[in-house]
Amino acid sequence: MAGHRGAQGAAATVFAAIAAGHVTGVDYFYEYAIDAYYEMLDAAEEVRPLAEPRWAPLLSWLDEDAEALAAFEERLADSSTVLCAEPILAAAALGLGAGSEPAEGWRRAGYTGRPGSYAVIVRRRGKKCRILVPSPVYALMVAGLSAAGHPGPGAGLDTVVPDPAEVRRTVLESKTPYGQLSEWLRSLVEEKAGKALSTSPDEACKTRDLLVIRYRFEGLSEAVFEYLC
Repeated sequence: MAGHRGAQGAAATVFAAIAAGHVTGVDYFYEYAIDAYYEMLDAAEEVRPLAEPRWAPLLSWLDEDAEALAAFEERLADSSTVLCAEPILAAAALGLGAGSEPAEGWRRAGYTGRPGSYAVIVRRRGKKCRILVPSPVYALMVAGLSAAGHPGPGAGLDTVVPDPAEVRRTVLESKTPYGQLSEWLRSLVEEKAGKALSTSPDEACKTRDLLVIRYRFEGLSEAVFEYLC
């Protein structure tokens, strides 16, 4: 639904795990994605130089996303850049729970849903941060903003989004049995996204699990984020 073109075949689960890891903070998803990447890398090296795997382009894209996976988490963990990266993750959580085809404005700006990382320059209060965003997270961000009514680059929109820190805290403190974890995580994110979409900005400011952020994009690679509450 998010329009991510890399989500097909055997790699679909790998790309999905990258996004799920960032939204929920569950280490297993990161480990699965990285282990799968190295397995594909080893398999490719075994047949070269006599042959080239049919999935070689996919491996190249996954190589970018694996690098971006670690870089994005570093931005979230750094107090000087967390407020640049968090709005991207908040919109991605909204997209994972709500889902929506990219608004036409995103397509007109050149968004194709391609796999491979996206480098985004974020401006906040006169400062700039460079954020490397894994393509599944970018796809979900676009899906989330589209679900909220954001028309695409060139426009700004005050958007109610789930608080990613609150989502991760809830997951961390949960005692959900492992066998039920996947279904529970899905229902949790859908619940948070549904609440965000049905809450006005004024009401959202009175809650502890929602944020109101003004999103404005100048093309696909430059954005201005402003926390309203």
